[in-house]
Amino acid sequence: MTIASAGYDENWHPKLARRSVEGLIGKSGVAGILWVVAEDRASAKILRILRGDIMLATVKHPSLQAATAATKSDFLPLNGTDYVEFYVGNARQAAYFYRAAFGMKLVAYAGSETGLRDRASYVVEQGKVRFVMTTPLRPDNSIADHIAKHGDGIKDIALWVDDATSAWLETTRRGARNVREPWTLEDKQGTVTMASIAT
Repeated sequence: MTIASAGYDENWHPKLARRSVEGLIGKSGVAGILWVVAEDRASAKILRILRGDIMLATVKHPSLQAATAATKSDFLPLNGTDYVEFYVGNARQAAYFYRAAFGMKLVAYAGSETGLRDRASYVVEQGKVRFVMTTPLRPDNSIADHIAKHGDGIKDIALWVDDATSAWLETTRRGARNVREPWTLEDKQGTVTMASIAT
C-alpha cells in the first residue's frame, strides 16, 4: 500500500481538469506518471501510476483544514478511493473493453512513448470511478511475474487521506507491514509525500 499526501501552490488554478506534475518521477527513481486531478475548488487528488501496492493520496489546501479537524477521532479518516490498478496481460484491450462495455473515458496513458520501458498503463474513468490498466512490456519484470502467478486482477487500491505520514504511522503501529517509509517529492506544482505499507 502506498500512502501519499501533497500540497500545491495556491496559484495553481483548480478548475483545470488535469496537469502533469513535471520532474517528480525523475527525482523519485520510480517509473510512472503523476497527475493532479482537481474535482472542485476545495480539493485535488494525486494519481500515480507506479510499481505496486495501494496508494493513499491527499492534497493539503487551506480550505480543507476545517474538515480535517472534524475527523481527528478516526485514526485513518478516508476521503475516498482514488483509483484501482489492475495488472493485465493486455492493457490496451482491457481499457477498450471498459470504454465499450461501461462507457468509461480514456483519460491518461503511460508507456514507451512517455519514457516507461517496462510497462504500459491506460487510465479510464467514469464519474468518481477510475481504473488503471497496466501491462508488462517485457517478460522479465515483476508485473509479468505477478500475472503469470495470479492472472489478470487488482494489484493496487489508491485511497485518499488527509495526512499520509500519520496514516502510515497509525497503520504500521496497528500491524500493517512497512514497505517504504514516508518520502517527499517536490516540483513547481507542489509537493507530495508518500509511503508504502502492506497487510
